[in-house]
Amino acid sequence: SGRGGGGRGYGGSSYGGGYGGGGGRGGGPRRQPSAPPVTGPCTTLTNVLLADPTPNFKYHIYTVECKDRNSRNIESVGRRRHLLSLSCDKLFQEKSDKDKASLLRQIFFCGTFFFASNQIQGLEHLPCMLLDGTNNAEGETLSVIRCECLTAPTELLPKTEAELQEPKVEPDININPDTVRIENRCADCTTTFKDTNSTLMHCQATGHRPVDDITRMKSSAATFVEFAHFCNTALQRAMAERMARWGRHYIDPKSYTTPKNKRGEELGVDVFQAYSVEFNVGRPQPQGSPKLMLTVDLTAKIIRTKSLLVSLCQSRNPNTCRFTEAEQREAKRRWIGETVISKLDKKCHAIHDLIFDQSAETLMVGDLGITHAEYYIERKKCRLEYPRAAPMIAVLG
Repeated sequence: SGRGGGGRGYGGSSYGGGYGGGGGRGGGPRRQPSAPPVTGPCTTLTNVLLADPTPNFKYHIYTVECKDRNSRNIESVGRRRHLLSLSCDKLFQEKSDKDKASLLRQIFFCGTFFFASNQIQGLEHLPCMLLDGTNNAEGETLSVIRCECLTAPTELLPKTEAELQEPKVEPDININPDTVRIENRCADCTTTFKDTNSTLMHCQATGHRPVDDITRMKSSAATFVEFAHFCNTALQRAMAERMARWGRHYIDPKSYTTPKNKRGEELGVDVFQAYSVEFNVGRPQPQGSPKLMLTVDLTAKIIRTKSLLVSLCQSRNPNTCRFTEAEQREAKRRWIGETVISKLDKKCHAIHDLIFDQSAETLMVGDLGITHAEYYIERKKCRLEYPRAAPMIAVLG
């Protein structure tokens, strides 16, 4: 009936699928999917890792107030960060360099407040002014107003088998009320341990104490959003300590590959493995309990190691290289319309033209009365490596 059978039909429309799809316009028989639907359990690799906070997990939020010499609030995030750094130097001035470094790793600046993985010694009684205006020439002050202790959301804490089966469990009368449960991590530094013996040895040697279940400060359970915010702030710091940041990703600057073509020639780029990590709270199973989940994404970051000028000159000295008319035509055909990245501002530009009879020392900049080479020295504070090289690259924008 009509023009059935293998018509062109467009994907998702009533014509019956993409090119070669069944049906066509005349309503002929549609082609069934070649692969059967997946049913039942299956295994796959995943980039989502589940995590459980420890039973005694706590963190603190310290609210700060920064004012200038006229008692006006300081809005600059960079200035507030600097004032907090001065405050920490004053607060930890009697600590050794090792202890000071450990304490600073526990503090995470967030603008109007900062996170701390442990309660900070010297800030037990608040409000407290750490900078009174005499510590810097600008007369700025910093005060810690209040502190809030938060625990992990109760829904995320690991539960025993008894708690899962029966919500209300009577306390064990055989447990000594003076018993203290500790975790294998230090409450005064950022060190964690594999076993209890190592934890106790560390505490005996340093005078620190392990994390325990003794209530020293009133606390409340954090919301999912608050807890994820702290976890991601600490995670970003940990990644930055070990890797180099590239936008929202992290790379290892010393680990990269340099691809080559079929002739064994390098393509002029380095390829880095780039990682993006983030904590969030979700449900791994539709009817299951919420869990803290770490999502790890792997992508590639590419940096060009061969400049456009080097590519054009093909191993010849750019300052003395001269192009034949055939080479000029081929270069324009190859590069006009392509996009390049400037090393200075890291911006992308579309190539509009190649000017082979000019160099940075001869081509003037508009009505400024200076050459491009002089412009880069005076305005960009950058001296060109090949100021006498041709061609000049004309870009749009």
